[in-house]
Amino acid sequence: MKKKIISAIIVAACTIGITGFAWKEYNRYEPLQEVTTVELGDEISKDPKLYLQANKKALQDTEMDFSGVDLNKAGKYKVTAKYGKKTASFEVVVEDTVAPEVSLAVEDYKAVAGKEIKATDLIKKVEDKAGIKIVSFQENQIEKDTDSENPLDSLRIKYETPGDYTAVVEVTDNSGNTTQKEIKIKYPEARVRAINSNLAKKNTTLEVEIMESLNQIYKKHVKPEVREFIEELEGDEPVVSKKPRTIIEEHP
Repeated sequence: MKKKIISAIIVAACTIGITGFAWKEYNRYEPLQEVTTVELGDEISKDPKLYLQANKKALQDTEMDFSGVDLNKAGKYKVTAKYGKKTASFEVVVEDTVAPEVSLAVEDYKAVAGKEIKATDLIKKVEDKAGIKIVSFQENQIEKDTDSENPLDSLRIKYETPGDYTAVVEVTDNSGNTTQKEIKIKYPEARVRAINSNLAKKNTTLEVEIMESLNQIYKKHVKPEVREFIEELEGDEPVVSKKPRTIIEEHP
């Protein structure tokens, strides 16, 4: 009889313990994890099931407050969940791990030695959700003053001598992520020599020929009254070519 009483007590105690544990688990209302990470600019689900350990009824009636989270700005934000008198909170970390997007206008660019090349002739666009901090060429960079918000508009690159070069542009976003792109710069030395040689025989230069061509295009496409107005504003005489002071000789 005594053994039966002891057994009954043990069973009752176990039953109460199990019931208490089950009740505690049923009423649990807490985050599944203390920190949730999301990529800058991405969408984030507001489904309580993804963030809370709670019973079905609690999850259905939970109100999630994501109002303090800015998905377009890297940082740490607090999110609060509420069900009746119960609350739970966790941290959302918005991080930027994506490097800037750099789209090239060309992969190979033919240029004239000593002439500046605009960055916009080489690079179509640079984009990043965190914003662009800096754009730069590793070598031979020239910077110009500009009011433009496009960072490419202030950049130039120039090589003084003919040859084949690799221009490396580096773009860094406001989170410190960096992208590098290579652009082949080719200076057709043989062609330039041939042009200069033939022009020298005519007692002129490539620069003079270009200026004369520009002058012809200007006269062809700009009305006389507009040209007159522009020249008055500039205080200049109409553009004319001048004979060069030096002649470039052909080299073998």
